[in-house]
Amino acid sequence: MADLLLVTATHEAFRHSAAIEAGVALFARLAAEAGLDLLHTEDTSVLNPDDLARARAVVFHQCNGEILTDDQRACLQSAVRAGCGFAAVHNSTGAERGWPGYLELVGARFRGHPPLNDQRRGLRAVAPDPSTQHLPDPWSWSDEWYEFESEPVGVEPLVVLADEPDRPLSWRGRLGLGRTWYTALGHRAEAYSDRVFVDHVWGGITGVMR
Repeated sequence: MADLLLVTATHEAFRHSAAIEAGVALFARLAAEAGLDLLHTEDTSVLNPDDLARARAVVFHQCNGEILTDDQRACLQSAVRAGCGFAAVHNSTGAERGWPGYLELVGARFRGHPPLNDQRRGLRAVAPDPSTQHLPDPWSWSDEWYEFESEPVGVEPLVVLADEPDRPLSWRGRLGLGRTWYTALGHRAEAYSDRVFVDHVWGGITGVMR
């Protein structure tokens, strides 16, 4: 079965369709180049004991809403505790608000963001990681600047706003034997063809693989 389970399920009216399409194409290409078997699905029944036992990481790409059954929640949590990696991108902090255990995986819950515009802001890496080792200092970037319901819990910040160093936008953590990673970046479809962002997000995903 697959090394990477790429999940793009959503049960909300708003869907990051362009970013989902661009991200899926990117991750499929990079996985093939790395000799990894990737399964992209919107069917969360793939989060079962057999498939998760074989997966090296699960990636939630632009997921939102209540997308998992109680059994799938338990299977995912158990798999990560046993060593399967978990990575999440952008809107995925808006998923599974009814599941307290999801906070252990993703680190924070999305609250909102100012209107998207062309404002570029500086970002700065604050810890060495496969997702940060290549970043320019500062990294000038345009995105939706996410705000969260509370400070990320149980995680290590990796990327912060240069002018707000106490505001992380990417972080890593652990749950049992499994590594976790999240980036709030990646709203625009064009991001998935930007070399710096591509290295950031792919470094985060491969960095959690067991």
